[in-house]
Amino acid sequence: MKTRCSGLAVAAACAVALAVRAEVAIPFFQQPGPAQADKAFSLVMTNGYGDCYRMNLLRDRENYQAYRGICSYRGFSLSGCSTTGEVVMLRIKASPSMPEHSSILSTSLRWGTTMYVLNDVFRPLCSWVSAGYENWYPFDMSCAVAMYINSGGYGQVKRQLYDASDSVSPSFAALSPDDRRALFSAHSAPARAGRAFSLVMTNGYGDCYRMNLLRDRENYQAYRGICSYRGFSLSGCSTTGEVVMLRIKASPSMPEHFSIVSTSLRWGTTMYFLNDVFRPLNSWVYAGYENWYPFDMSCAVAMYINSGGLGAASAEPMPVRAKRAAEPFPTDNGTGTNLIGVLLPLTGDLASLGESYMAALGQALAAITNDPAMPRIRLVIEDTQTDAGIAYDKMVAMRSNGVHLVLGPESSEECRILKTYADLNDVLLLSSSSTAKQLEIAGDNLVRLAVDDSNQARFLAEQIWRDGITDLAILARTDIYGDGLMHSLINEFTALGGTVFASNWCPRIAEFIPELISNMAVQVDARVAEAGASRVGVAVALFDEGVEVMRQASGHGALGGVRWYGCEGLAQNAMLLTNSAAGEFAVRTRFVCTAFQRFTNALYGAVESNIAATVGTQAVARYPMSAYDALSILALALKQTGSLVTIDQVIAALRAAGPAYAGCTGPIQFNAADDRSNGTYDLYEFVSEGGSNWWALLAGRAPSAPSNVTASEGVYPDKVRVMWNAVSGATCYEVWRGDSPLAYPGLLAATADKSYDDTNALANTPYYYYLRAANANGISAFSLPHSGYRGAGGALNDYDGDARSDLAVFDSATGCWYARKAAAPDVILWGAQWGGAGAGPVPGDYDGDRVGDLVVYEPATGLWYGWSAATASVLAWGKSWGFPGALPVYGDYDADRKSDLAVYDRANAAWYVTTLSDSVLAWAEPWGLPGAVPVPGDYDGDRVNDLAVYDGSAGTWYIKTLGGALLAWAEPFGFTGAVSVPGDYDGDFVSDLALLDSATGAWYIRTAAGALIAWGTPWGWPGAAAVPGDYDGDMKDDLAVFDGSTGNWYVRPVADSAIIAWQENWGRPGAIAPGERK
Repeated sequence: MKTRCSGLAVAAACAVALAVRAEVAIPFFQQPGPAQADKAFSLVMTNGYGDCYRMNLLRDRENYQAYRGICSYRGFSLSGCSTTGEVVMLRIKASPSMPEHSSILSTSLRWGTTMYVLNDVFRPLCSWVSAGYENWYPFDMSCAVAMYINSGGYGQVKRQLYDASDSVSPSFAALSPDDRRALFSAHSAPARAGRAFSLVMTNGYGDCYRMNLLRDRENYQAYRGICSYRGFSLSGCSTTGEVVMLRIKASPSMPEHFSIVSTSLRWGTTMYFLNDVFRPLNSWVYAGYENWYPFDMSCAVAMYINSGGLGAASAEPMPVRAKRAAEPFPTDNGTGTNLIGVLLPLTGDLASLGESYMAALGQALAAITNDPAMPRIRLVIEDTQTDAGIAYDKMVAMRSNGVHLVLGPESSEECRILKTYADLNDVLLLSSSSTAKQLEIAGDNLVRLAVDDSNQARFLAEQIWRDGITDLAILARTDIYGDGLMHSLINEFTALGGTVFASNWCPRIAEFIPELISNMAVQVDARVAEAGASRVGVAVALFDEGVEVMRQASGHGALGGVRWYGCEGLAQNAMLLTNSAAGEFAVRTRFVCTAFQRFTNALYGAVESNIAATVGTQAVARYPMSAYDALSILALALKQTGSLVTIDQVIAALRAAGPAYAGCTGPIQFNAADDRSNGTYDLYEFVSEGGSNWWALLAGRAPSAPSNVTASEGVYPDKVRVMWNAVSGATCYEVWRGDSPLAYPGLLAATADKSYDDTNALANTPYYYYLRAANANGISAFSLPHSGYRGAGGALNDYDGDARSDLAVFDSATGCWYARKAAAPDVILWGAQWGGAGAGPVPGDYDGDRVGDLVVYEPATGLWYGWSAATASVLAWGKSWGFPGALPVYGDYDADRKSDLAVYDRANAAWYVTTLSDSVLAWAEPWGLPGAVPVPGDYDGDRVNDLAVYDGSAGTWYIKTLGGALLAWAEPFGFTGAVSVPGDYDGDFVSDLALLDSATGAWYIRTAAGALIAWGTPWGWPGAAAVPGDYDGDMKDDLAVFDGSTGNWYVRPVADSAIIAWQENWGRPGAIAPGERK
């Protein structure tokens, strides 16, 4: 024998006993009257091994509350047992720790000893059925949840036990008339249309299945619903699937019975559970035999209990009080980084939203990461496949790995299934889009950033009523979201005076949808004949499966002749844009959906535009923006609490942060259940225009957001030029500018043009530009932002990022760097060691952060070493790019705003250039002549360094682009003894031809086009080294010299005699100024 169960099954049994809606109020044991003193009872029990036990009990002593009798073991059993023994059933009265229940003691000589079968918690589900947990002692065996059926009523009075005139078979008690009519009769009365049933099943493998069924089709005698697999299972399964219960009418060889078909995708395929003989024992209980096909498995007798409730009351979650342990837990699991789990529907019924959620969370994480004041966060992302069982498994795995804070899940059904575990295991769920009203429970561990569906139902019902619809058919998902929204919509619509003439449940398995649509077509056609097409409508509470529903509906004229409405689960659905048949149907039926309101702040627009660009669609649903807020507000909460917290502390911090949070969806107010309480809805209509389908705001068609927004990045010295594509229907464009991606932008201007020059931008300061298009109907969403900046960036030897060259020296003897501002004594670097004897400094910004890096080149070995002082990170270590005799030439040769590794072979006049990431830009590129010196610079203004050399013997220049375009050939400008000094001396972002006469200290500068800038301007002396750079931040290189013998600096502008530095001592004998020329 094998041990079949664990404590999980006990919990499942208790959950079943508490959750099933039944006649628990009827006393389980009653003192029988004289006429009942000898009342006998017959019990049938199925357990977790597939045994079917029959027991005949007789009340023995009234004051002892005990029943004795004979137990005959009959039916399928793993042990093949068929024996008898004594049975004693004892009543255990209520105690503070345990409600009233009973315990079974059974003896048997089957295995040569007395064996006890103890059911320690054996409670009534209703007046007919009890549930318990079976433990075989002294054997170490626990056989799973068990169901016990009392065929006689435990001596109860005032209850007709059997309907003898309506018997099905001598072996089975019949249904009571009420229940029989509810299950089998033609549902002609509207009040019967919504009759629902809740089933609980235990099978021969110890599984405990919960199913919510609803009568689907009157003429087919079928019931459909959702099966949630909960409890112990050999496979450890915890999943959901579709359930169909069919009535099989009587035949000569078989009495009338039911057959169950259940599907599941748990094992990656559709699996069918067939119960070929599924008969009523009485009005509450059915028995059958379960065969798993296509698997060769027969799992024993099964029992089913109908709760008899109207509607799907069993979908209500159990009111479990959250544990909220006082013992704090670390949110970083000891790693130093806060671990946040993410449960996303990357596949399954909400797959169309999964990528949008990912894009929103990625943008939020980037903003948090770039803010040094925010806590460090790592996301642990899992795909739930929009399956509650898979989500449950993923959450349990996260919790076992130390994750206590989870973003998601995003469907209400997943939240319903996960919240009990979360409540009991210190897990906080923060859902962006769960809206089921039934989940609004105070004191649990579920926080929701969406308003509940009662608000949405009212909003949608009022719109349907305004459209003149008086007769409505509803189609909903078979889960807590669909159930809750359907019933809220029924209540709201009927309160307005409307009639809901049909309510249907949509199967999750696509193969069942054609039959469903066929049934709906019959219903709608009949109602149209009575009320007229203009007064009939269809409302759906669906997710992505709604697209397939519409595709199937397109083949039924009756369904295409009435208005259709949807909820936020389908609003702005991207799949509907690409499905031609479903899209055409949606246009024809003027399909309108509610969607959580769109906010007009710039951050909302920026996130929305980023999602649109990432996913490749303009139809961006609303809730991904709430996901952005969920991560952001959780990060703010952790900033307040620290990483050692309790659930109570995190929730309190969330509640405190919400009202002041200026996020995508504005300030967030929470109600007593920690769910969002503020927010309204928009209406979107699916329309077609110019051959393209799209979602339009019902109130008017504002233009779409501008695309291809670009902002110049340092191209212009006096402005940032912003450009964009024209938008159809737009009459003007608003240009907005922000200082960061998270800051609210300000409006700069409104223009009818397709470009705008921002002349108020500060040099080298990044800005973020947004565009909105407008017309008489309204204003579009914000475009995706584009950053740009006014020119003047990239000053050589700028070690603090202020766009000004600094006084910097490298001590070749010690390998230490020293830097300070030119106009102030502010020290930036002091003794920063990076380099060694024989190495020389090569100035530049090698990582693109607009801050100069410490980079040295060893001419003897051709090795490079780079260090970013700004980020304290190694950029290059012993990177080989060069050889003896090659000269390093600083500059950016591919326009990525990062300096590259370049050397010039003076002996062979050849260039070698590569990026730090090993992308070779030039290899032995011939340009120059022996003895010429390289002069780095951008001589055509395209932001790419060119290949330029100066022949000092002849005073001529040779320049070409890396692509081969000739810019100068033997251009005369120089003389013997002149030293070339690269730089842009007039601020036009084009390098000039500049020389310093080493004999006289005079400067000579002209543009590449020939315009004279300086001629014989005295600034220097023999032996002084020229150090090109912009030392005052006016976007023009200055005249700067460094006296290596004294360590003194002298700097002035070209155009005037204003002194920037005079005899500023910063250096020592033997020190080298990076980039110096002499």
